[in-house]
Amino acid sequence: MEEEFTPVEKVKINIFSEDILLHIIKRRRFVIIFGICFFVLGLALAILSTKKYTSKAVIVPQMNSSQGVSKKYAKIASLAGINLNSGESSNILPTIYPLILSSAPFQKELLKTPLTIKGQDSTVSLTNYLSNIRKPSFLDKVKKYTIGLPGLLINSLKSKPKATASAGFRKDTTLFEFTPVEKGQIGFLDGAVEVKYNDLDGYIEIIGTLEEPLASAELAQRAYKLLEQYVIEYNIQKSKDELTYIQERFVEAEENFFEKRAKLGNYRERNQNLITTSAINRGEQYKIEYDLAYSIYSEISSEFESAKLQVKRDTPIFTVIKPVTVPTEPSYPNKLMIIIKTFFFGIAISIFILLYKYFKPYIKDYINY
Repeated sequence: MEEEFTPVEKVKINIFSEDILLHIIKRRRFVIIFGICFFVLGLALAILSTKKYTSKAVIVPQMNSSQGVSKKYAKIASLAGINLNSGESSNILPTIYPLILSSAPFQKELLKTPLTIKGQDSTVSLTNYLSNIRKPSFLDKVKKYTIGLPGLLINSLKSKPKATASAGFRKDTTLFEFTPVEKGQIGFLDGAVEVKYNDLDGYIEIIGTLEEPLASAELAQRAYKLLEQYVIEYNIQKSKDELTYIQERFVEAEENFFEKRAKLGNYRERNQNLITTSAINRGEQYKIEYDLAYSIYSEISSEFESAKLQVKRDTPIFTVIKPVTVPTEPSYPNKLMIIIKTFFFGIAISIFILLYKYFKPYIKDYINY
């Protein structure tokens, strides 16, 4: 008597059946045609893709001892109950550098980057290049009106805010506001500039990618210089504020000291031959005021010099391991890899379709069971 199986058991049996392999082999022509179609598609993508050049700088920020401990040593020390990073510091850690890159003031400055573009008599800003010179590729246009179509429709339906109404009420000039055009350009920056931090070895990569080789190097160099400037300004802000305060006190103490010294000198010159008690007492009073002014001036002068040294100590030093260079070969597209990936993707889709057709009757039985 032939054994009967339930639909669930049939599915389990057929998953491991050799019939699946035979089913695919018999329809290999379908798989080959699908693979050829996707091979042609990959070839078209490789040809139509715009060339992009990548330039990068590798730097190592020199920090104080409380921050310069490598992560791997900090982990080992923590096992022994030792905290190597216990020292308090207000310095920006390298792990925060990518956040600086995405900040509004940094992006505003980065859009002003002067670039050398072929066909242009002089350098142009990045925002001008993106708005008036750069032409989107065919694939960019396809993506815009396929994948990006929902976003375009949503933006077109949104009511435009009245700039005049909001401008009159906004008093805080420290707030940053982006126009719709700038928002699109910042979206481009997200893929054009990148900061990577290797927390194990402690080095930072600043990467710039554009369609022009020289422009990509200029963008990477500008990003590095801006990042260095922002980090230095933030790290020395506290010590600079202290220096400014002490400098103001130093000027006051210096003026007071010179005033007391001149006052004492003038009094002694005018009263050299007087030996009265009142004259002696007045001279001693002026001498006490002078000594006090000198003591304050000397102490603040020492603090002033220490504050200037502290600013220098707090200023981080960026050691350039690999400077920015102009690339000679495009980093994208990798045409061979695009063709191979697209071809095997087509093969995978064709096999999936065959498997679906093979299991479709069993799936129906399973659902109806």
